[in-house]
Amino acid sequence: MLLRDTVEHIFGYGYDGAERVLNYFLEKELAGCRDDIERWHSLYAKCAQWRKEFLLWEAQSYIFGVHGWNLDLDVCRLRLPEGTVEWMSYLYRMAMARVINSIAPEDREWIAQAGQNNNLTDGCWTNDFIEQSGYESLTREQWLTEVTGLLEQSWAKYQRFDKSGAPDYAEAMRENYPRFRAALEYLEQNVGECEIARMNRHERGETVWYFVLAGEEIYLMKVSDKY
Repeated sequence: MLLRDTVEHIFGYGYDGAERVLNYFLEKELAGCRDDIERWHSLYAKCAQWRKEFLLWEAQSYIFGVHGWNLDLDVCRLRLPEGTVEWMSYLYRMAMARVINSIAPEDREWIAQAGQNNNLTDGCWTNDFIEQSGYESLTREQWLTEVTGLLEQSWAKYQRFDKSGAPDYAEAMRENYPRFRAALEYLEQNVGECEIARMNRHERGETVWYFVLAGEEIYLMKVSDKY
């Protein structure tokens, strides 16, 4: 089965697909928890364990938005499990670890304590998993060209931004643009022959996922450019 078909089958369509992700975690990973506060803490611990088990490399950056306020990049290189891969549980776990990774550590306990309002079982955190514009197979060149194009569009827009009124933001951009470029250079140098599936499209302001299968490793890239 093509990677695109596998990803489509696992993550599904629209809100039903996001609900499928939610139900997997509630029923499989967090079934023994008493309430949402305990579920959040258990999820954080599981994501930390999955990072130790599978993570080989990662990079994060945010730059001036192309369609929204900021263009957020989260990308990682992961080893595959030994033996036969159970793709549904593996991709759900690895993708969730990236979503949790994008939450600032100082905010995680606040989110957990807000679990008293059932914020986890309500599924409001599943927005990153909502399919809105379908799935496509890409070549390596198409993938890297697409993301590099976002960087170039962002940089061009940022040159027109009045930086004098936002010195802290300008300082962050001085750090983040090189970080973004360095991540793309790493991918250019390290990703060889591969199969790529993309979920969603950039012009719609959605969370876009790239699943890049390269031998015994997989790269996950999450790009968000929302208002």
